[in-house]
Amino acid sequence: TCKIHPGFDFSWIVPVNKRFGFTLSGGYSSQYTMQDLVGNTWRGAGNATSAPAANGTPGALPDTTPDKPYLTNFSVRDGTKLTSRASVGATTDFKLTRNDMISFGFQYAYFDAEFNNRTLGFAISRVLPGHFDTRTTNGDVGQGTISVNNGARQKAGTTYMPTLTWRHNGPIWKADAGAAYSHSTNHYRDIDKGYFSGANTQRTGVTIAFSEIFYLRPGKISVTDGATGAPVDPYNLNSFVLNSASSVPRESTDVQRTAKANLGRAFSIRGLPLAVKIGAEIRESMRDIRGSDATYTFVGRDGLRSTTPSAAVSDDHAGLVLDEIFSQRNGPYGFPKIQYASNFKYWELYATNPGYFTRDPNAAYRSAVNLSKIASEVLASAYVRGDLALFNGRMKLVGGVRAEQTNVKASGFLNDPTGNYRRDAAGNVIPQRDAAGNIIFTGTGVNRIPAPTLIEPTTIPNPAGGAALSNALAVSKLTLLDRGQRTQKEY
Repeated sequence: TCKIHPGFDFSWIVPVNKRFGFTLSGGYSSQYTMQDLVGNTWRGAGNATSAPAANGTPGALPDTTPDKPYLTNFSVRDGTKLTSRASVGATTDFKLTRNDMISFGFQYAYFDAEFNNRTLGFAISRVLPGHFDTRTTNGDVGQGTISVNNGARQKAGTTYMPTLTWRHNGPIWKADAGAAYSHSTNHYRDIDKGYFSGANTQRTGVTIAFSEIFYLRPGKISVTDGATGAPVDPYNLNSFVLNSASSVPRESTDVQRTAKANLGRAFSIRGLPLAVKIGAEIRESMRDIRGSDATYTFVGRDGLRSTTPSAAVSDDHAGLVLDEIFSQRNGPYGFPKIQYASNFKYWELYATNPGYFTRDPNAAYRSAVNLSKIASEVLASAYVRGDLALFNGRMKLVGGVRAEQTNVKASGFLNDPTGNYRRDAAGNVIPQRDAAGNIIFTGTGVNRIPAPTLIEPTTIPNPAGGAALSNALAVSKLTLLDRGQRTQKEY
């Protein structure tokens, strides 16, 4: 794709006549940004080691001193972002009388950024004592994991703001009044644009060795299969299996409303100038946020999840979602071409074969409710002020009083376990009974209280036989309520 894009901006100021004028302005830009990154995890220098076992056996990551750290995790990211911005503005000014002016303004802005960060990672979870120094780390056999993880989303938003202002600048009276409204939105999108936000692949049980390590990265990285010792190519996507994908949309809206007025007059008291001014203002701010986190775990055609490619689970190979175009790029920081997964193909695989994935609808519901919140703040204020000049203006006395009132309303999730209790017509909890009809109590002694009868049990019988099925989603819908908790504060 093209990496350099044209842009433009303009400004037009037009004094039509002595009483009326207007302005127009606008602009557009599109910018490509590289987001390459390396990550190094040094044990003994900012990252913890593992404590020895009770019998003195060294931990999986042996202790070391800060002057002799060793590298256990390394990742390299090839990231891209394309950002587009557009804006337009207009103002009009009209002179009503010699001392009166009314102005109207309008501004609009649009922001769009689409990014996709592709990361190849190497992680060593166990190192034997004496198998490391500042330049070399030899991971224990089969105690390593390699992964290729993508993070992609589109961030878009708009803002528009009209304003209206009136001003009076007379010889005795001075006044102004105005109102403004601002509306801003922010959207993080993924699957509705045809791709997953997260595309994760991995391979466990490998042996990883870093050598020729310097400040930026290991000069050489060796990966072999922990069971067979055969070389593993970490730059080939078929060395990995599909793990999971995710969708993390977010929606937010911000609204600002303002209205204010000020009135002032000049007086003369025995030749002393006195100015008195009064005013009032009311402002409202509102923020509304919603979102969700959904995970799609890949199990393939056979319904079995795997962490390592093998003939028995060949349908899990990550090559199913190879991004042929992006994988033609040379890797950053001296790395060769790296094969990456395509977030688009990952989503198409799910859309075509949803049975290849498992989901947790209860977790998705709870995340959406926990992320849902709204808050509104109204601030009202008024003041009166006086300015008295003495000694031909060489001394000024200023006095006044200002009052302010703030009211806040907010709503978020309500976690109410009693929402799953059965109740009678009077609202009393119906107790649980055993087969003989006796009330089942919880606690002992004076703490014995009737156990409530549940509307939805946590498990339900399996129609196909076998283990009972989880009924967590039905319980969550009764006990975790979207914006069920409301709070009001004032000061």
